[in-house]
Amino acid sequence: MFITWSTVDKPTSRATSVVEYGVGHGFHLRSTGSATLFEEPGPLRLKQYIHRVRLSNLELGTTYSKMNYEVVM
Repeated sequence: MFITWSTVDKPTSRATSVVEYGVGHGFHLRSTGSATLFEEPGPLRLKQYIHRVRLSNLELGTTYSKMNYEVVM
């Protein structure tokens, strides 16, 4: 499964896209990913950064109730 979100601020070169998640109370698992620049083709050429993190080793039938996503500088 992939978690995707966007930001308008440019990540620093050392920034990491992070998703923390878990079962029950607290964040027990952590996955990292990357950000890609997307520039709209219109006349304003608006930019945003698309963050994508893959969650691996998820267990079928398990509810992951806690999730936090952020860009860690």
